[in-house]
Amino acid sequence: MNIKKRMRNGYIILIGLCTILGIASLIQIYTLNSTIDDLTTNKLQSNIYANNIKYHTEKIMRTIYTYESGDMIMRANYNNSYENILESAIILEELNPPLIYYLSSLSNYINQINVIATNETNGLFNLIDKFSIYLSQIKSATQSYESDIIDLTTQQTDLTLKNSATELKYFLKSQLVLINDYSNESNKLTRDEIELEFIDLGTEFQDNLQIIIDSPIGQNKTLANAIKSWYNNSYEPFVLNQLFNIVDSLISRKESLKNLDTPITILIGHIYYDIETEVNNSIENSKITIIISYIIVIISIVLAIGISIAIAIPTTKEIVKTNKSMENILKLGARAVIDVANMASELAGSANEVNASAEEVSASTEKVTREIMEISDSSDEIKKISEMIIDISEQTYLLSLNARIESGRAGEYGKGFAVVADEVRQLAEGIKQSIKNTTSIINEIIDKIRNTTHSMEEISAASEEQTVAMEEVSTTANKLDSIAEELKSQLTREDTIIKEVKKKPKKIGIKRKITKEKK
Repeated sequence: MNIKKRMRNGYIILIGLCTILGIASLIQIYTLNSTIDDLTTNKLQSNIYANNIKYHTEKIMRTIYTYESGDMIMRANYNNSYENILESAIILEELNPPLIYYLSSLSNYINQINVIATNETNGLFNLIDKFSIYLSQIKSATQSYESDIIDLTTQQTDLTLKNSATELKYFLKSQLVLINDYSNESNKLTRDEIELEFIDLGTEFQDNLQIIIDSPIGQNKTLANAIKSWYNNSYEPFVLNQLFNIVDSLISRKESLKNLDTPITILIGHIYYDIETEVNNSIENSKITIIISYIIVIISIVLAIGISIAIAIPTTKEIVKTNKSMENILKLGARAVIDVANMASELAGSANEVNASAEEVSASTEKVTREIMEISDSSDEIKKISEMIIDISEQTYLLSLNARIESGRAGEYGKGFAVVADEVRQLAEGIKQSIKNTTSIINEIIDKIRNTTHSMEEISAASEEQTVAMEEVSTTANKLDSIAEELKSQLTREDTIIKEVKKKPKKIGIKRKITKEKK
């Protein structure tokens, strides 16, 4: 398999593998980007909205428990938190559809809380407002009738009746304390006991008034009857049938609210857990994707290096082989120059014989001798050989430059080859320069040969001895021609090798090969 075919197949395999691994890398990158987008867009935002739900849920519960009658700011804060919870639940459901069950249940509980708190008939806020108003009315009425009781007490002349009247004020104050205890007591049985105690105090209150009314010496019985009528018809029924009922409803509502607190806390905990689980899963998936991407990159590098080495080693061997052939050509060229020099010496001797053959042609003979001595360094065949060597040296120079460039790209792997390439380049430059000098001389020789030919025509008839001498020169020239033909044949064979090498790796192919060796 030649270098071009080997490199082409190697490149096809390398490109195919790199394409497959590149596609796999793109898939991994896309997966990683999707995971990161999902993590930043959905999971982290989900955590924010979950925190928002938790915060506002705690806030509405705290508002309900700490609400004071008529506080419109607290009512407005409650409404804002309630709406914020529902909006956050909707957004969170869009971000995390698997949480729909928990979020639907949570929204249902929040709506139940809202009904408990804001119902116009028996909502906690309205009940607290009513209780506050009723309690204020009771306190106001009690204070008003306490003044009547004081007047009734001061009007009694009998000490027993005065004590009975004095106790009336005590009974009313004690009942106010019981009302306060009743409103703060969550236990139903205890509240029932407080209610019975309240009724007992009321009975004693009425009994004391009845003593004053029934006593013959009781004073201002009309006022006593008025106080008794107020208590029986207004005060006690109002407390027992309205105020205590409102307190019972308030406590019942708060109990319902407390019953919702636990499931809401559990639901929020599930939401947090699921979101955290999703975030952790996304992070783990990202880590796995990154590891796979690293593995793909490492495999790509290893394959690229392996295939590049597989392509580079045979190619390098071919180049080394070509360099050796070039070296042989140069050696043969040097030997040929030496042989040509020897033949030129023989030609010079023959010219001397011709010079001595005839005095009448001495002037012409001397001219021929000088020109034939100059011919000793050159001939037409030497010029052809020189042109071939120049062409070979130029090709060697280009190959060495290309190899030098690509070895530089290969880094550490190409240093050894770079040294060889530099040596080949320097040798090629030296040969090229030498052959150029030789070519110049040859051109001069050719011109002088032409002059010599003209002179030889002038002296061709001078003498037969000169003819014999020129035959010897012709024989010597034939030898020189034979040597030149041999060198030409060898150069032709080497030129065939060089052309074959030139047909293999082009510059671009060589660059890619050495670049891959560097990697």
